[in-house]
Order: sequence, then structure tokens, then C-alpha cells
Amino acid sequence: DSPIPVTDLVARYQPSIAELRENLPDLLTGERKAFSEDRLRRYLDRGVPADLAKTIAYSLPLSAACDIVHVAAEQEMPTLLTAKLHFAISNSFGIAWLSHKAESISHSTPWQQQALDGVLNDLHDCHRKITGKVLTVAGESCSDPAICLADWQHAPAQQTLSNGLQALLEDFKQQPTLDLS
Repeated sequence: DSPIPVTDLVARYQPSIAELRENLPDLLTGERKAFSEDRLRRYLDRGVPADLAKTIAYSLPLSAACDIVHVAAEQEMPTLLTAKLHFAISNSFGIAWLSHKAESISHSTPWQQQALDGVLNDLHDCHRKITGKVLTVAGESCSDPAICLADWQHAPAQQTLSNGLQALLEDFKQQPTLDLS
């Protein structure tokens, strides 16, 4: 396989990412939505122009855009539906909370930063894979991402994984701070 030229990747991803950027405030729910709206209010209160404030406020959830577009193309599903599912999974498994906590872990050496980056990359990779698996199971019948996710979580083959992730998240939330050790 030869590498795909960057211009081809930009042409492939740009329209879908623009669609996500435009619709992001309506796609987010839960903690991600509250966090982004709070950031937007703070920037507007400080006099930042509205367009710039919105761009900055929604930049964190938009960082998942390439994963969302990739999964949507791979599963031949609409980008906005895939995004809704992606953010529903984030809420269900606390991925936004976990990511935010992980990013706040203090690190004093480059090795700690590298370990933290590895953990975050693995977390986002798992998130992308779960999104793809839910869409694979739901197929074209997935019109409501919340229902598709609930069906996947309660399927016998997925219950152990889903329950384990929920229990792990609850354990993390009980800790006063997260630590990489």
C-alpha cells in the first residue's frame, strides 16, 4: 500500500469536518455540552468575538472529528449520526470525564508526559473502536444513537465489556485524583 497524498485526505475529510463543526453544539450532550457551553460563556463574557469564542469553546470535542469521519466512512453511515453515537458513547462510559481528568494529571518529566499521551491515545482509540462496533451491530437500522448504544450494551456478547467499563469508571470517580502509577 502506498501512502495517500495529504491533499486527497483533506478533500475526503474536509466537507464532513465542516458539517460537524457547524452542527457540534447540537450534537453534544451531557458533560461535553456543559463544558463547551461554559467555555463559550466565559469567552463571550471576556469580550471575545462570538465566532472566535465558539471556535475555541468547541475545539476539544471537535478534536474527535477525524475519528468520527473515519468511522462514518468505514461503516457507510451518515457523519452526523455517527457523531451523535460517538458523543453518546462518551457520556455513557465517561470518556469525556476520564479524558479531562487524565489531562489534568501533573507530570514533571518527559517520560510521564509520554505515558500520559499513550494512555489518552489508547482511550481515544478504544472510543473509536466502540463507535464502529456499535454501528456494525446496529447497521442501517441505527436511526437513534441512544437506542443503538443501549441495544449494544445489553446484548449478551457485550454485557461483560459494558458492565466492566461502567464499574471501572465508577472506581475512577471514587478516587480523589487520578495517577498514572
